[in-house]
Amino acid sequence: MTKNQYLPDAVTPPGTTLAETLAELGMSQSELALRMGRPQKTLGEIIAGRSGITPDTALQLEHVLGIPARFWIIRELHYQEWRARQREAVRLRAEQDWLAALPVNEMTQRRWIEPAGDTVAQLRALLRFFGVASPAEWRQMWLERKGAFREAAATVADAGALSAWLRKGQLEAQKIKCADYNGQEFMRSLQLVRALTVKPAHQFLADARQLCAAAGVAFVVLPAPANCHAGGAMQWLTHAKAMLLLSVCHTTDDQFWFSFFHAAGHIVLHGKREVFVDASARESVGELATTAAPEQAKQEQEASAFADNLLILERALRHSMLGHGPEVRVDRICTFARQQGVTPGIVVGRLQRAGHLPDSHCNELKTALDWTSLGTG
Repeated sequence: MTKNQYLPDAVTPPGTTLAETLAELGMSQSELALRMGRPQKTLGEIIAGRSGITPDTALQLEHVLGIPARFWIIRELHYQEWRARQREAVRLRAEQDWLAALPVNEMTQRRWIEPAGDTVAQLRALLRFFGVASPAEWRQMWLERKGAFREAAATVADAGALSAWLRKGQLEAQKIKCADYNGQEFMRSLQLVRALTVKPAHQFLADARQLCAAAGVAFVVLPAPANCHAGGAMQWLTHAKAMLLLSVCHTTDDQFWFSFFHAAGHIVLHGKREVFVDASARESVGELATTAAPEQAKQEQEASAFADNLLILERALRHSMLGHGPEVRVDRICTFARQQGVTPGIVVGRLQRAGHLPDSHCNELKTALDWTSLGTG
C-alpha cells in the first residue's frame, strides 16, 4: 500500500552519514580505508555520493564502525529509491497530456483514485490505479490493443473514459470470490437469474451477483464516466473467472436485463481472449450494421439472440398472439408476461427490438430503475 507512505522531499546519500560518523569518531578517511582494506579513492567516491554502498561494503563498515550492515543497506536503498523517484518525476512532468485523456475529476469524486496535490502525484495515482509502470504501457494496453476490444457501437469511443470504467470494474470484480467457471452451472444460474427479473432492483442485484459467482462469473454494476457511453462489458480475468460488467445507463428494466443477458451471451458463446464492450441495448442493435466488422457483427447478433431467447423464447413470442403495432394491447402484454415469468417491460422491450411495436408505444409498462437510491449512481 502506498496511501500513507512517507516520501521525503530530499534524501542525502549515505556517504553524508558516513562522513558525519567519521567526524564524531575522529577517524580520517585514510584510516577507515586502511581498517577496511579498501582504496581511499573508493571511500571518497562513496562519501561524495558518486558511488553506492554495496552489501559487502556495509558488512565491512559494520565490523569497523560497529553500525549494523542493514543500516547502511537500508540507507542506500532509501537514497536510490529517492533518486529513482526524482528521475521518474522528470519523465512524468512531460506526460501531463495523459491527464487530459482521462476523466480524472470524476475518478477523484467517485474515490476511484485519491486526490493529489500536484501533477506528478496525480499521475502516480493513475499509474497505481491502472497497474502500469508508465503512460506508455497504458497507451499500449488501451490504445494500441484496440483489436482486442469488441465495441458494439461507435458511441463507445472515448478510450480514456472506457479504460477507467473497465479498470475499476476489474478491481471490483477481483474482490468478488467466485468458484471456477463452469459453463453448465452458469447456464443453470442464468435461468435462476431470469426468475429475478420480476423482483425489485434492491433484491435482484445481490441475488444475481451470488448466482453468477457460484458459476465463476463476477457480476459488477458500476456507473460509467461521461463520454464512455458503455452499457455493458465482458472480460475474462483468468481462465476460470469472467467479469460481467454493467453501467447504470439503463433507466428501465428491459434495457438492464437485455444488456445483462447479452454480456452473458458473450461469456457462453465466444472466446476468452477478447473484451466485449457494448453501448446501451438500443444503440448496439441500431448501429451495429454500420459500425461493426462482419465478424464482430456476427458475434453481437449471436449475443443479442442469446439474450432475447433466454428472456423470451422465439417460439413463445410467435405463438403469443400479441399482434403488431396498434394490435398490441396492454392487457395481453401483461398476461403474456405473467405466463413467461418476466415483467411486462421486458416483453415490451422484446417486441420493440423485434419491430413488432414502435419504440414510442407501451413504455409505461417498463419499470424505471433509480440507481442513485440503490447506492450505485
